[in-house]
Amino acid sequence: PVFVVEIASPASDQTVKDEAQELKELCTTHKGTHGILVLSDAKSAGNLNDDRGRQEFVWFDVFSEEEFQKFFDNLGVLAPDGDAEAAALRRKIIDEIGPTPQAIVKTAAAAKKAKEKAADAARSSGATEAECVAAGRAAVRKVFEQWCEKKQKEAYIEVVHLLTQSQHKGAFRRLVPDLVESYPVGVSPENHVSAKKASTDIKDYHAISHNAEARVYQFYSAAHYYAARRWLEKEAEAKAKAETEAKAKAE
Repeated sequence: PVFVVEIASPASDQTVKDEAQELKELCTTHKGTHGILVLSDAKSAGNLNDDRGRQEFVWFDVFSEEEFQKFFDNLGVLAPDGDAEAAALRRKIIDEIGPTPQAIVKTAAAAKKAKEKAADAARSSGATEAECVAAGRAAVRKVFEQWCEKKQKEAYIEVVHLLTQSQHKGAFRRLVPDLVESYPVGVSPENHVSAKKASTDIKDYHAISHNAEARVYQFYSAAHYYAARRWLEKEAEAKAKAETEAKAKAE
């Protein structure tokens, strides 16, 4: 038999530790039994020992590009056929936001409603069928463009909070430049804050993840990578400005 136990993120750390121990004992006692414990990256990093003899970490990443394209095709939104702007917007979501299925499903539902409303409004005003289709497509693009902008703003705030308010902000300030340099591969916790120590900050700020299977830190999404780049650029500009002003005063 295979036992699958999924623990929601709000569960306490002690709950995760207790369930993991019980599942290991069950599988050890009954040799033919297999257990699967489904956790967020932060929960696994903070509460599971590196017990590779009795457990194996499996990391489920975001969609591949092919999976993402099929996912959008199945949703029936941002169809790239004959719509260069829709195709470009799909590309932007892949490269700059990160294809997060759950959020995209919700956005697609809102986009479909906007599409129907825009097409009906165009039809009521006497527009041709082609014009109605164009109005619907434009409405879909607008919904996703607004969603992209929102995700970018949220990512920037999460990166800033991680680097200025988290418990290990000093360590993250040393880690993030390395993450930017190595993107999208990731950085080993070696010579940086350990995953166990950083687990609370990872859970609270959602700017970076710990891939337990590969044993590396990674950005939570492409949006967080670009947000971190932006923050580092602003920091460099502020430092250069301060040095210039200090030099001018000294002269």
